[in-house]
Amino acid sequence: GKNKVLKNGVFKITSGLLSTKSGITIKSDGAVILAGSPNIIMLTVKGKNSLVSIELNGNNKAAGGVLIQGAECTVKNSKITNIYGSNQTAYGIKSQTSEGILIEDNTIISIKGTKNGKLGDNIGASRAILVTSKEAASKQNIVRNNTISGVTGEEGDAIQFLFNNGSSPFLNAQG
Repeated sequence: GKNKVLKNGVFKITSGLLSTKSGITIKSDGAVILAGSPNIIMLTVKGKNSLVSIELNGNNKAAGGVLIQGAECTVKNSKITNIYGSNQTAYGIKSQTSEGILIEDNTIISIKGTKNGKLGDNIGASRAILVTSKEAASKQNIVRNNTISGVTGEEGDAIQFLFNNGSSPFLNAQG
């Protein structure tokens, strides 16, 4: 069906979850998804127009919470905690599309990255929310009413918009 609801309990995953269908709802109702392996991205959403409302605990192992690659998705009322990037970027929610995202009313706590002493290489970078694309945004990107704390690492940002194709320093992010 179009709605995936995980109810009550703690569910340990050893590899990331993937959703490729468009127009679905992924929701946890009293359930927590717990990372059991290092460096995983806990949930990747590739389908467009999807809604994510989920509780993820990275267990200081997962490098990423929610990765959105589908157009016009929403991440709302999610709780993401204990994300740890070992020799890579750590993030709670990452939108990697030029076709719009709504990220609102989420709680993101404890996003950490390892330090390597080289600023700007993304190793050790920590982002609670990262909205990025290699193309200029064609639809609006909205980030609002989120609660964020404990973002630490060599480079720590609560919210970062970065639209860069490698030749133009900054592209239109439509934020």
